[in-house]
Amino acid sequence: MMVYIGVILNLLGALAAWLNLLEQNESLANIFLFILLASWLVSFIGIVVGVLGKKKAGGILVMVGSALFVPLGLIAIIGARTWMATSAEEGLHERRMAVGNTLRETNHGNS
Repeated sequence: MMVYIGVILNLLGALAAWLNLLEQNESLANIFLFILLASWLVSFIGIVVGVLGKKKAGGILVMVGSALFVPLGLIAIIGARTWMATSAEEGLHERRMAVGNTLRETNHGNS
């Protein structure tokens, strides 16, 4: 959940920074906005990839995309790390269950 909130906050932070810079220098503000939106898009793609089941790859994309938004981006980075850790734990549990089932089938076949 924290990863979603972090990515949304990154977008809001980018828009707030753009509006602040827009008052001073419009062309620089537009370049700044382009860079921040490209970085945010990487984070958003990471969320989509993670939701589709590739949480490790998605988490990495979220972290890379959020690096430009530090310190605000730390929320998404920490959320992505948590997301990846829970995915790894779930994968480990599934592998353990599969090995256990295989061992049980092997033992029943030998009896």
